[in-house]
Amino acid sequence: MDFNSETRCDFIIFATLIDLDLNFNSAMKLCLAFIFALLIGQFGFSQCNVSINASSNSIDCGDCFTLTAIGEVDTTVYLEDFNDATLEPWITVSPTFDYSNPCGAPLDGSPAVWMDSLTVYPRNITTQSFDFSTGGVICYEMKYGIQGASGVCEGPDYATEGVRLQYSIDNGNSWVEIINYVPSPFTSLYDQWDTYCVTIPSAAETSNTQIRWIQLFWSSMSTDFWGIDNISVSIPVDNNHYYDWFGDGTINPADTVICQNTRTEDYIVLFSNGFNDTCSATITIQDTSALLNVDFALASDTVCVGDIVYLDGSTSTGANTYDWSFNGATPNTSSGALTSIIYNSAGTYSIELAIGNDCNESDTIVKNIVVVSQANCTNSLIKNDTESLKIYYNSDFDRVVVNSKKTGKAYILNSSGQKLVESQLIGLGENSIDTKSLTNGIYILVFEDENSLPNIFKFVK
Repeated sequence: MDFNSETRCDFIIFATLIDLDLNFNSAMKLCLAFIFALLIGQFGFSQCNVSINASSNSIDCGDCFTLTAIGEVDTTVYLEDFNDATLEPWITVSPTFDYSNPCGAPLDGSPAVWMDSLTVYPRNITTQSFDFSTGGVICYEMKYGIQGASGVCEGPDYATEGVRLQYSIDNGNSWVEIINYVPSPFTSLYDQWDTYCVTIPSAAETSNTQIRWIQLFWSSMSTDFWGIDNISVSIPVDNNHYYDWFGDGTINPADTVICQNTRTEDYIVLFSNGFNDTCSATITIQDTSALLNVDFALASDTVCVGDIVYLDGSTSTGANTYDWSFNGATPNTSSGALTSIIYNSAGTYSIELAIGNDCNESDTIVKNIVVVSQANCTNSLIKNDTESLKIYYNSDFDRVVVNSKKTGKAYILNSSGQKLVESQLIGLGENSIDTKSLTNGIYILVFEDENSLPNIFKFVK
């Protein structure tokens, strides 16, 4: 290809400045990206790698957190892919292991090491000492067996049975844990082949550092199996790359602070020298707070004029804002999970609750309430003989229980005085009146003794 980068860049910068109204630096970066694309097309290589660490991978909407990019330009100094079913001299593996991929091949379909029922405990893979005095990165593919599977495909389930990545700086006399891949009972955690890259900790940056993968605990020789493949050890070679968060062409520091107001969001960082080497990483941050679901508690959907009506919106889930609207009540609006209102006129009214959260989500519910006039409600609830009669509503069996020390009859009225349940004889002791035919609300039970003297009781279903 005959390509004059200086001439082409002049053209790109000129066109960009005129058509897109960008500054010179932005245009130059576009030019460099163009050259980089051409070179990548010709030579097809990349030397860098980048990862993202988050101060928290699970948040509540509205939380702020820090994302840290970790980029390195590495030279692979050792690679063990196990493809020829033999071990490189710089690595040792617990005898005896399996190369036949009995539980599924790794990502490239090649042979991998599988720790099975014949592998001597503790199952481990250990390297020779490396010079990590300038840092480094270790990458590998790993997979657990599936919990409860048969044969050599049965996987770790207890928290102690996971594979631990460790380092030693004293020739293997003591080991320090870098990461523990903790399994979780009854989950599919780590049961698929996946790639993991780990930066060498600063305390391990010595000229004599060993690495090992080890399973310290297990249930039995016939359980808790795992495999590993494509182990690579890399060290950094230069620091000429820069970070570009969100791929917008700007040069950024390694750390960026994010405040997230959505359930799930992906964040990307580019790591590039602006010429012939660019790599990227993406991290997904998820909101783990409860899903929004609106509801509120109302003691009864039928009340008397002048009664204080208490409302409880805390039965909703995932909410941090509560907005109430009351038709015909005092007050007619309110905020907060708990509130109370009063109705001064009889009628049927609506109560609306709208809830929200920091994910910019909302949910609304409307319920109706019947308000009964004083004449048909509390003023008629008089002359209760509570010594001889005990009246209560049993919600478990949907009935009114009458404990009586005298005989008579009882019937049920609604708040308007209409008889809903016909007269029923009441004997000495416990009696019950079926209320399954009644909807939720306020009712009046009238008990007339043998002398036809009425006793009136209000109950709420």
